[in-house]
Amino acid sequence: MSEIVLENVGYEIEGRWLVRNVNVSLKAGNFISLIGPNGSGKTTLLRLMTGLLTPGEGEVKLNNKQLNEYTRREIAQNITFVPQDTHIDFAFTVKEVVTMGRHPHLGKFGRETAKDREAVNEALERADVADLSNRYATELSGGERQRVIIARSLATEADVLLLDEPTANLDIAHAIDVLELCRKLANEGKTVCIALHDINASARYSNEVILMNKGEIISQGLTENVLKEDTLNEVFQVCSDRTQSADGKPIFTFYRASKM
Repeated sequence: MSEIVLENVGYEIEGRWLVRNVNVSLKAGNFISLIGPNGSGKTTLLRLMTGLLTPGEGEVKLNNKQLNEYTRREIAQNITFVPQDTHIDFAFTVKEVVTMGRHPHLGKFGRETAKDREAVNEALERADVADLSNRYATELSGGERQRVIIARSLATEADVLLLDEPTANLDIAHAIDVLELCRKLANEGKTVCIALHDINASARYSNEVILMNKGEIISQGLTENVLKEDTLNEVFQVCSDRTQSADGKPIFTFYRASKM
């Protein structure tokens, strides 16, 4: 079980703060949605959590130890990141791509073990790409490729999963499958944090939400406490109505106010 904590974290480029004054705790067993308008800092925050970016101020900690004190291999064993834009430029098979997720667990000249193969096969099944195993990744559609990258992240068996808009290129059925899988992984004790544009998906699947705007956290906490109409209206500059689905989940309808 792993926990990520950000304390007073900020990141700037050429004097412009992309995120600032961020205090966040991601705990095991939670599905956390990261939401906010375009340019609010969601992707930057995810990259700070992975160590791909180094904060200009504040600290990022993994299990009470500063992230910069870990080696890249150690980070990769504990944290896996699925970016929004994925490119596979070489003719690897899907199974070969997913097997790359095991590299952090292998020594410099390590060979795959039965445990590695088991982890890869399970990842292929859970991401619903087992039937694509022998296809070349360069031949896949955008949605298929995204599911393969998710499978690669699952093969790492990392306790922390960070995903940036993982459903953006997926059809409705596979988008639901990915979100339900993430919910199940959180239930199994993983720490799952996903940047989402779909507020209704956030309301249905996450138990915690971080709402960002202009590089700062506006609200964070239990989903039902963050996803309030007045807060969403102010941050997204829209109007919203909240109803309820047949199974009791909230549904938001967004619209622009009529101009008289």
